Amino acid sequence: MTSAGVPRADNYLELEGLRGWMAFWVFVTHVSTMATLPLEKGSGWGRLLADGSIAVGAFIMISGFVIALSLHRRPTLDEFFIRRALRIFPVYLVGLFLSVLVLDLSIQFLQNMPWDAPRRLDRLAYLQDSADNFWLHLALHIPLLHGLVPESMLPSTSYAFMGQGWSLTLEWQFYLVAPLLYAAVRARGALVHLAVFAGLVVLSQYLRQGSFLPSYLWLFYIGILFQLVVSATDPRQRAMLLAVCAAAFVVAMWRRQPAASYLLFFVALGSAAGMLPQWGARVVKAVLCNRFSTWLGHVSYAFYCIHMVAIFVTAWFIVDVLGVTSRPVYALSLIAGSLVVALAFSHLLGKWVEQPCIRLGKRIVAARAKRRSGGTQEQSLMEGVRP
Repeated sequence: MTSAGVPRADNYLELEGLRGWMAFWVFVTHVSTMATLPLEKGSGWGRLLADGSIAVGAFIMISGFVIALSLHRRPTLDEFFIRRALRIFPVYLVGLFLSVLVLDLSIQFLQNMPWDAPRRLDRLAYLQDSADNFWLHLALHIPLLHGLVPESMLPSTSYAFMGQGWSLTLEWQFYLVAPLLYAAVRARGALVHLAVFAGLVVLSQYLRQGSFLPSYLWLFYIGILFQLVVSATDPRQRAMLLAVCAAAFVVAMWRRQPAASYLLFFVALGSAAGMLPQWGARVVKAVLCNRFSTWLGHVSYAFYCIHMVAIFVTAWFIVDVLGVTSRPVYALSLIAGSLVVALAFSHLLGKWVEQPCIRLGKRIVAARAKRRSGGTQEQSLMEGVRP
């Protein structure tokens, strides 16, 4: 806590490290199937190596917590949206541009792939839909609003161009409603939080398109609840909010896969916020706060945005340029090669695009705050000299 009682973002290195490893997990689920490994979602090792839903669930709760932490400081709406837009759009637009650039190459590779692979036909379908409705998909993807359109109206709207983009439109939709949602619930009691959470869970059962915010808003809300827990100064209020969080865990258990997301998020946050025993916190910090984990966290957003481009281009290069015909050689080369390409490009993207844009957002917000402060002081002086 700071002296003002507001948690500092840099106190949560565990969440940064967790975000990095979750991005790596998503990469593993995508590259393993492109490498033709016989893995299926929901079966055997495929539950871990071919299904990224646990990782994405942890991402969502981290986002809910971090955004609530930002709103806890009561920024103006323009400050909030300027910083959020400059955080999410620049790197995303680079990833979208590269995905569009390699669209035809990706389709041709999947059509002519020498071996069958899990999810090959699914990927081919959404990429072909991207080409068939190119301009409409692009018009919706540029402002990150493609998740608002039902799949029944526009096939593959959630996954067009970049399959992982379904969670990015989900994130932007959350940013758009988060200030209103947080203002409405921040000072409420435990029963109100429980009622809101239950309502969001019920809503998610009826609106199941993953790229549409109501399907996952309940997970974002868990992050908000935990921010309220760590910022609460009244022990009774904190205990009541923790009881709501416990109820959320029961729901997560009922929803199966998100239960693991919940545990990962809770362990990382618990270590950072002092909610774990010392021995547990030491273990978590050793895993999530080391130099590599924090670096992976710093490049995680860029890595998430461009890793599929790296996978497709590397696969094409191995098969069509190098002429590799051995399936094991292809699999090993793809996994290692695309990882190196994705991490290297993510580092450069973070250095040249992401971090400069984040700093730009901070400068814009600081300049606007200074102008407002100057205007207030000038008004006070004028009032002081009135006859």
